[in-house]
Amino acid sequence: MKKYQFDLSHPYLLHRSKETPYFFFFAAFVSFAVGLTSRDISLFGIVLSLTLMVVGINKLKRKDKIMRIDKQGITTEEKGTIHWNRIKRCFYISFPTTQWQPKSFLEIVLKNDEHISILLNEYSCNGRKLQAAIDFYSGKKLFGRIAQDDKDELKRITDGVCFCSCIHFVCYAIGIYE
Repeated sequence: MKKYQFDLSHPYLLHRSKETPYFFFFAAFVSFAVGLTSRDISLFGIVLSLTLMVVGINKLKRKDKIMRIDKQGITTEEKGTIHWNRIKRCFYISFPTTQWQPKSFLEIVLKNDEHISILLNEYSCNGRKLQAAIDFYSGKKLFGRIAQDDKDELKRITDGVCFCSCIHFVCYAIGIYE
């Protein structure tokens, strides 16, 4: 039996990251201090500090949004509830960007082959706990790409090559190619 590092009697919640707003408050404090001590950029420093405070407060208000994983499915503020009986597979997609942190998404593939992407950079999450929560609450192993996905993709490519070869052979046999 697997040991999970979170309480299974309650839904698994992913909260928005708390790190970003505090950077704005620190930058506002520094720009306010520079604005008070410098004669050349005093007005600019004070206006900049007020702007940074407003942005930081807005980001603090926005951090209350959560992603919830429970017996019903995966619930987000933007997408609503995606029920487990509609989900075929979930997995990470991560790629580098020009920012200091790579972009990472939770890619959800529905049974009708529709893809839903949820940006995970805004959430404070542990990948192993997220995987364990998805696998536990869904009742089956949904998280991650499996070897069968790769085999299905290879089979489709092989079928396409065989189909093109057959068409080429038929065209050669009836005399289109000489």
